[in-house]
Amino acid sequence: MKKKLVLTLVILLGSFVSNAQNIYYFDVDFQPYQSLNQQGVTLNENNIWDEPKFAVPLGFEFFFFDARIDTLFTGDGIGAFLHNLPKPELTPSESNRFIVPYETDLQDRGALAGTDSESPIVFRWEGFPGQRIFKMEWANAGFFDEREEYGTMNDFVNIQLWIYEATSVIEFHYGESQISDPIVNFFGLNGPTIGIMSSVLSLPIVLIGDPESPDLTNDLSVAVGLDATPPSGTVYRFTPDLETVNPISSNSIIEPNFSIIQNQQNQQISILSEQPQLIKLYNLNGQLLDSKHIHQHSNWDMSLLSPGMYLLQDEQGGVLRFVRF
Repeated sequence: MKKKLVLTLVILLGSFVSNAQNIYYFDVDFQPYQSLNQQGVTLNENNIWDEPKFAVPLGFEFFFFDARIDTLFTGDGIGAFLHNLPKPELTPSESNRFIVPYETDLQDRGALAGTDSESPIVFRWEGFPGQRIFKMEWANAGFFDEREEYGTMNDFVNIQLWIYEATSVIEFHYGESQISDPIVNFFGLNGPTIGIMSSVLSLPIVLIGDPESPDLTNDLSVAVGLDATPPSGTVYRFTPDLETVNPISSNSIIEPNFSIIQNQQNQQISILSEQPQLIKLYNLNGQLLDSKHIHQHSNWDMSLLSPGMYLLQDEQGGVLRFVRF
């Protein structure tokens, strides 16, 4: 089954008007769920998580609505919820886009005992350059509201996000789950909120109805979700029509409008910018470490940073990465 969704929206957000037309193909597939079995990078290590904040490098760029994306951020949302900026303020000035495999209040099942994590969040890459697949899994994730309501964490879900380098296809894969009280677990709904969204285009694509044959909506004036959790083996696939969802011809590409020169000897970063702007420094956990107003040529001392990779973000959302040796 395949559904073609053509959305033409004129939405007023204060004085902001968005008139956008985008085409995504949506279809449902069924295939056995295969866990990543912690074979990859475990983002939470052995830490118990609740609304975790991570920066997740995709390893490649893919087309998403009107942008090219190479890094996703978790946190500031709940559940299996990712966005393309470290801080996802939903305002017209933000070029934010959201991938939502499963939105509700998920929590590490280890939170009940309070000792070790029981719900690893893992990502890895498969395939060769040009044909890679990014895979990310929330394994054995529990529900915060079950714990709050009943003092138990018996319910669980297994979810994966796949992104294809060659085609920019996005897939959500669902494994074994147990849901005892959906009204508690899903904020009064019968199932999770699932979809893809663009705040800059005011364009949501959200699934509703039967999880084995869902319909699509762009109306978020009221809370919407599926009638139940997708059964194990369900795959939701969003395929962009690259003739219309094509960032190469878009004015909304998130390209950094600054450049950097790194001096490894004195651990300074020289930042070159044609216009005054605020540059923010983040670590790979999405934590804001520092910010600096830049004008044309400015030096930034990075000597106090621990060795590792860091992100510099401009006011439009463009990101450059550098390594502190």
